[in-house]
Parts: sequence; C-alpha cells; structure tokens
Amino acid sequence: MRAWLRDAIKGEVMEEKDMRAEEQAAQEENHAREEGKRTERHALAALLIELICPVAILLAGFSISFGSVIGSLLFLVFALFALAAPVAGIAYGIATLCMKWRTGKSVALSTVAIAAPILVTLILILLFSTGALTINFM
Repeated sequence: MRAWLRDAIKGEVMEEKDMRAEEQAAQEENHAREEGKRTERHALAALLIELICPVAILLAGFSISFGSVIGSLLFLVFALFALAAPVAGIAYGIATLCMKWRTGKSVALSTVAIAAPILVTLILILLFSTGALTINFM
C-alpha cells in the first residue's frame, strides 16, 4: 500500500513539474514575442528619424526666406537637425541590431536605416562629381 501511495504522489509531483515547465516555456515564448515587437518598433523609429531629414531640410530652406532673426534661428535649428538626424538614425539602427531579441523584420529595417544615409551620400557625391547635378547661383 505504501509503495502504491508513494508512486501516486511521485506521479502527481511529476505531472505538476511538467505543467510548470510548460507554463514557463509559454511565458518565455510570449516574452520573446513581445521583445521582438519592441525591437521592430525601435528599428522603425531609426528609419523614421532618417526619413524626417528631408522635411527638416525643406523647413530650413523656407525659414531662411523670413530674413529676420527668428528665421535665422529657425534655419539653425532645422539645419542642425538635418545634419544630426542621419547620424542618430545610424546609431539607433546599430543599437537595434545589437539587441538580444531580434526578428527578421527588425534586422531588415535596421540594415536599411544604417545603409540608406550612406548610399544617399555616395549617390549625391557621384551625381555632383559627374556634372549630372549642378548648383548655379545667379
């Protein structure tokens, strides 16, 4: 009788341990999914920081047309943001690539956020050096 009772108790304990292990595995999977979504949001933010840069350049151009002290200050703010945005986007993209919970989407967005400013700069240098684009002042 004791052996039967002992085996029954061991079986219940083993079933309870298995249930705990399954619950823990499910919790870890949910945590990994949530962290993966968070990493995707960080990668998207890095890309959006860089996509705001052309808007800042346009606003800097419009603010210089005011011709006053306020226009000059606005130009300075927008111009500094236009210069800092690609650097911040690249740094944020690299930080996102270094996060523990990466997904394919976050890796792709981070790679684009890192490569886009570099490629745009190289293309502009190529276009200006070949004479395809020129800046004419009248």
